[in-house]
Amino acid sequence: MKFVSNCFLKKENSDYILFNPFSFATVIIPNYGDINEDEFAEKLNPNDREVLLNNDIMIADDNHAHAISKYFSDSIKYGKVFTISDLYSYKCNMNCIYCFENKQKEKVSRIPEYLRFEGIKRLINIYGDKFECLDYIFFGGEPLLNLNYIDSCAKSLIEVFTDKKILFSATSNGTLINDSFVEICNRYHFDEIRITLDGPDKVNDERRLMKNGKGSYSMICGNIMKLCTETNVRIVINTVLDNNNYDYYLKMFDDLVARFERFIICEEPRIVFNLGMLCHPMVDTSYSIHNSRENWYGDKRYYELSKAIVRKGATITSPLYATHCLNSIEKGFVLSPNGDIYKCITGTGSDRFLLANISDLNEETFTKNNIYQIESSHRATCYSCEFLSMCNGGCKCQYYENNDALCRKKLLTDEMSDLLDLLYEGHFTEDGLFRRREL
Repeated sequence: MKFVSNCFLKKENSDYILFNPFSFATVIIPNYGDINEDEFAEKLNPNDREVLLNNDIMIADDNHAHAISKYFSDSIKYGKVFTISDLYSYKCNMNCIYCFENKQKEKVSRIPEYLRFEGIKRLINIYGDKFECLDYIFFGGEPLLNLNYIDSCAKSLIEVFTDKKILFSATSNGTLINDSFVEICNRYHFDEIRITLDGPDKVNDERRLMKNGKGSYSMICGNIMKLCTETNVRIVINTVLDNNNYDYYLKMFDDLVARFERFIICEEPRIVFNLGMLCHPMVDTSYSIHNSRENWYGDKRYYELSKAIVRKGATITSPLYATHCLNSIEKGFVLSPNGDIYKCITGTGSDRFLLANISDLNEETFTKNNIYQIESSHRATCYSCEFLSMCNGGCKCQYYENNDALCRKKLLTDEMSDLLDLLYEGHFTEDGLFRRREL
């Protein structure tokens, strides 16, 4: 692998793949013959150079690389989508072994719904002329415990913001999907439901338990089928990976294909996959403490598993598992049960990420605090780094709470070859997902 003309370059069989870490653009030059990577850039013919330029791949002037990196980073940070993760309640009907929210739910009161929605309107109107699409995520806890709130909130948003495209979604454990929720999904045209499965039945049921101690896998699979057959939503299968379930992931995937093949292996899949790593939140659990990322190599395993299921015909949410998080996005917020607005999902409850309370918004102060949160990741060296668009200074929550290094440059350098291998396997779809390509 080489870094040529501000792109990562790797030979795959007789093809060459180039990846631009500034713009995330990828292109494959097929059947280029038996030359090495050092000779490749010099031997590009004019047609190939034009293809690369049209794909934002080639950046000729190294002296301007830092400015170009900042341009693409800013285009991500200051985009046209407004995102609210609405954490209405910490309550949940499950008792997952790594869940930290169970420790928080008794500490937080809930703001009355009429004040909550009035505040939501004020928050959205601060940026009213600066976004085109509202991405509204019902979050928890388990949001489906609050169907009346979901119904009234979605109805009010549609009635008030008639000039905006609104995408509704929910992050759910998948156990409470009933006829009432199906009706809500269809009435408000929900875009996506994210459901967590951590392995095949036995593995998942040891990690993701109901309050009564019973497992959840079979129930969740039944509810996924209900969503597939009675709604048009896309289902994202989230998985929290660590040393205890990594070896079982492909078994789970094969079981899901056996159950839902027509919704997974198809031109327009209804079920896609998102692989994640066990995080270490501010309120650590005994499980997360004893399953640290030391000697885990989860990043490399992410690419191994992603490549394996893409080859099998699956669609994944992204080949890049860690780019700009909510903390780095101008128009992205978490709304807690008591109306506090935070700049980080994992950091919800921490004063470090608190912007304001929704019932007492001062636009000028709120905006300043928000911009400070976005830009405080950056040190002087970040702007000349080829990974700025991919990293944006790293995870501030890990840095503040666990003293992990903010910079991900070494990690990204180490994993780049694995990323190129994955990018070689697939292509981005029109809606930004990633799936197998045909050579």
